[in-house]
Amino acid sequence: MTYTDWQRTEHVRELQEYLRTVALLDNNHRELAVDGIFGPETAEAVRMYQQANNLPVTGQADSRTWERLVRDYSDALTLITNAVPLAVFPNAPFSIRAGDNGNIVYILQAMLNTLGEAEGLESLVINGVYDDATENHVRLAQQISGFPKTGVVDRPFWDHLATWYNHA
Repeated sequence: MTYTDWQRTEHVRELQEYLRTVALLDNNHRELAVDGIFGPETAEAVRMYQQANNLPVTGQADSRTWERLVRDYSDALTLITNAVPLAVFPNAPFSIRAGDNGNIVYILQAMLNTLGEAEGLESLVINGVYDDATENHVRLAQQISGFPKTGVVDRPFWDHLATWYNHA
């Protein structure tokens, strides 16, 4: 099977994308355009990458360079992409209310404490129990957010708290 020009261009693009991504996290690497052309800029970026990683400096993407670059690229993606969200609210009709307890209440209390700091609210004791203090904090958060002050955390209010928390 013949190695086509299109395949070569795609492989060079992949190399450039990997080098570019790694460069986002390390100033020792050259940032370059992803154009599919293995020209002087790409060769220089490869040489800089090889030198920074104690690899033979050839300017060519040999197997040692490629293996290291793939590993560094994977690590870089982990650092620059969003973490996998944790879905803790069970389902749409579920709600959290006075008397409830468990892990979801711990998480609610921790979110309320973080959000309450910005509003000057006293911290809750994080105990996993939806007690009077937790209910009062929920009502205050509902009031601040324009939600009905029910003291009950349903899915729409949970989603609002989570968005608020993520931007706090």
